[in-house]
Amino acid sequence: NAIVRKYGMPDRIHVELARDLSKNHSERGKITRDNKKREDKRNTARNHLQELLGREPRGKDIEKYRLAEEQQWRCLYSGQAISPGMLDDDGLLQVDHIIPYSLSFDDSMSNRVLVFSSENQLKGQRLPWQYFGDDPDKWARFEANVRAMGNEDILRKKKANLLRKEFGQDAQSE
Repeated sequence: NAIVRKYGMPDRIHVELARDLSKNHSERGKITRDNKKREDKRNTARNHLQELLGREPRGKDIEKYRLAEEQQWRCLYSGQAISPGMLDDDGLLQVDHIIPYSLSFDDSMSNRVLVFSSENQLKGQRLPWQYFGDDPDKWARFEANVRAMGNEDILRKKKANLLRKEFGQDAQSE
């Protein structure tokens, strides 16, 4: 915080962990390539947002953009389209924790989605299954939206979180 106060928010932070050194050359190469892909996606998002917003995008703007792209510019809960212009309206869209943070303490991208604020308020501190499960038609539409997200490795855990039907004591203790 002292560094941010003195110099401002950094453009990027590079952290090297000792655990990475124990990996062989090809594993470290894969990590480096994956990191480069994420950095390229983040830079692309920043550039698109800068054109769209006419200002330097903030971190939350970039996060919303990346989540919207993952979701094919659809709110996963309502199925309604999200347009890039909506990203700048703080009251319209919210980043939701798929598995409520109060249960999972998981703040990773694999536990976040971009949804309309009204849908997020209706879902509350529940899993999507608990929100949609009583209505088979709504659950089927939701499941179809989730499956349409793509097949990238990075989305595998997010899809599992979205389609999870319970989060019991064992999962909470993990």
